[in-house]
Amino acid sequence: MQTNVRTLTLAAFGALAGTVALAAAPRAADAQWYQSPAFDARPIHFGISGGLAVPTGSFANDFNTGWNVGGNVAVPLGYKSPVWIQADFNYAQFGASNSFLNTYGATNGYEAMASGTLNLVVNLVQSYGRRPAPITPYLIGGGGFYSRYVQLTNYTLSGCDPYFGCGFYGSNYTYQSRTETVGGWDAGAGVRFVMRPVRLFIEARYNSAITDRTTGFIPISVGVEW
Repeated sequence: MQTNVRTLTLAAFGALAGTVALAAAPRAADAQWYQSPAFDARPIHFGISGGLAVPTGSFANDFNTGWNVGGNVAVPLGYKSPVWIQADFNYAQFGASNSFLNTYGATNGYEAMASGTLNLVVNLVQSYGRRPAPITPYLIGGGGFYSRYVQLTNYTLSGCDPYFGCGFYGSNYTYQSRTETVGGWDAGAGVRFVMRPVRLFIEARYNSAITDRTTGFIPISVGVEW
């Protein structure tokens, strides 16, 4: 009987200790979070994103809406500065339109665009004190390099072409591709939302790559920053 009482007592103390530990864990995590710098006070930010990529102008006649993924690293110009310098790395891919394939007798094709740009970010709302601004609209713009890759399969090409250049006349080709790396620029806007411990953002940014035929497109992205 004494052994049973002692066992039950130890079990009760164990359950109580476990309950206290579980109750204290979230508070300890919260305390650790609040001790870290607030989002606006951090010396560096990282972000990842993805979404649609919408072609514009003459580029939209040749290729369909595609997709994009990207990442960024941003450094504020000072403590809680609303102005950031941000490096962006993005990749977008577009499928060839039916009219473009029919023009060259191709059966399949796509374009891929990889880019690295350096941008200026201006946050239009900045939080002060410990309470963050729930919504922060911002402007972004800059420039850098764009590497365009175009591929078509099973086509007949005549004369000069803005995607493949000159030198392919009246011949059937199983496969043809070309990579062109040029300069370009981008400009757009977005909105950042508080979602502790990160920030959710939605952004649309026009990109213009100065290729043989200007490649213009708008990535519409959703992502997170921390």
